[in-house]
Amino acid sequence: MLIAGTRARRAVATRRRIVQAAYDLFCANGYLGTTISAVADSANVGVPTIYYTFRTKAALLGEALGAAIVGIDHWREPPLDRDMAELLTGHPWWIDFQAAPTSQDALRIFVDQGTTINQRVAPLIPAMRGSTGDPDAVGFLELNEERRIESSSKSSLARPPASAPS
Repeated sequence: MLIAGTRARRAVATRRRIVQAAYDLFCANGYLGTTISAVADSANVGVPTIYYTFRTKAALLGEALGAAIVGIDHWREPPLDRDMAELLTGHPWWIDFQAAPTSQDALRIFVDQGTTINQRVAPLIPAMRGSTGDPDAVGFLELNEERRIESSSKSSLARPPASAPS
């Protein structure tokens, strides 16, 4: 059991290292200017490791975006279930947001965390837009836009209404 746990931790650490390298290179060089070989060199892994783990450059961009949203230290891999309600609960701050005692507290948490997320995601936007020439990336961009719209509508409805004062 210890060996399996150690192996799993190493796999997560390797995945994070690859995703961080991809994030850095996509931000610096754009999608077209970033090669899998450069990501492999930066992450200190072989090119086959990246293709085995992510399959495509577009999938690697998708994971870089996912890691930017939740934070690289919390990133493991894309969730299997793509339901937006479950994706929202994956954010470390979501529980505090839902448990906030007042709407003002909830709004502060939401704005603070949303700002932090946008600061991490913004550098990737040029790479995402520059990826439209890659057929694999087109599907990723469409899914990302659907999720962005869905999360905006779900997050505004996520807190139950406050009970009336007695």
